[in-house]
Amino acid sequence: MCLPAAVGITTKAFDQGTRKKISLACQGMGQPLGYALGLIFGGVFADTIGWRWGYYMSAIINFSLFLAVFWGLPPDEQQSCRGSGWVATLTGSEP
Repeated sequence: MCLPAAVGITTKAFDQGTRKKISLACQGMGQPLGYALGLIFGGVFADTIGWRWGYYMSAIINFSLFLAVFWGLPPDEQQSCRGSGWVATLTGSEP
């Protein structure tokens, strides 16, 4: 459910060109890289400092990325609410 919304935000945030291509490439690279590093670091944390720190580190990283979104994404233009909002919310897509 997160991927279609993330791709929609990325395609609307950047104009055609190199920056858009790089942002979509980073997005595509982040999923397999996150999966692989999550397995590795999860095993390291479980064997050394405990499995709970895996959750703590995930919360710290996600909160940091949440704050970075407000700095990095441009403001969205105002859109009229004409009934497609609920459909987009339930399907995880852009109106």
